[in-house]
Amino acid sequence: MKNCGNQRQYLNYAGELILQPQLRWTREEQMELLNWHPLFTGKCPSCKASFSKDYTARVHWDCLECGWMDDTV
Repeated sequence: MKNCGNQRQYLNYAGELILQPQLRWTREEQMELLNWHPLFTGKCPSCKASFSKDYTARVHWDCLECGWMDDTV
């Protein structure tokens, strides 16, 4: 990846510089999300209740035990 004077990143593909999209979250925020979101942990971040085994097919992440609701979507 190459930084061409501004904060936007470019990737070289077949000799052509391709502008990369800006990230929604920083790398630190991405790592934090991996460490606490039920999609990755299978557990509620508030009360640690387990989601059912089909949790990877979920769209909404609402905990039935404590009422925690995902507001990242």
